[in-house]
Amino acid sequence: MPKENHRPFSLPLYIVAFVVAVLIFIIGIYVGTIIDKTHLSNISVDVDKNLQRLESTQLLFFLDDSPSFCTVLNSELEKLETDTEKIGQKLDLLADKGSSDPELKKQYFVLEAQSYLLSKKINDRCNVKDVLVLYFYSNNNCEKCRQQGEELLRARDQIGSHPNRIKFYSFDGDLDSPVADALKQKYNATSYPTIVVNQKLFEGYKDLDSLIKILKP
Repeated sequence: MPKENHRPFSLPLYIVAFVVAVLIFIIGIYVGTIIDKTHLSNISVDVDKNLQRLESTQLLFFLDDSPSFCTVLNSELEKLETDTEKIGQKLDLLADKGSSDPELKKQYFVLEAQSYLLSKKINDRCNVKDVLVLYFYSNNNCEKCRQQGEELLRARDQIGSHPNRIKFYSFDGDLDSPVADALKQKYNATSYPTIVVNQKLFEGYKDLDSLIKILKP
């Protein structure tokens, strides 16, 4: 019978391979962390820019108490809120990857709250019937909150935006944000998930059909 050839076991070779693998893993984590920090920094810049734009829009609102600026106000606010929603989506994606900045998230909530308050004022002055929705959730103490957020977006897509838009303003109620806490207290939101639609409170998880009935103008 032919003799079997056995390769000699080389411990140094395996050690080198292990070290290289560990180094590649560490470098990957480091690079990923740097990239995430860069994304957070860019988001912070976007939040600041939107806050400045919002202040300019508010100034325009207070320049004249007549409806003469309504078209411009509505157009500018719609652009702002579209950009704000994109910022929120970026923050959520980074949070899913385990990268988050609580202080940046609180600043984002300030932006959302100011947009919400300005939308309320524009609704009143310009006879607009946009549906304003506050959504209170928790990333730590709520099994249904992620699903509820997804269902809210589905409901908005099914209802559409004509003639009135549905605007969402989402707040993590457990983040210790003064803005979120103030809004929770104002509308007596004590559990998660909770939505407030045109200042009317709806506590607990709502399925898609229920949300469509609640949100439909």
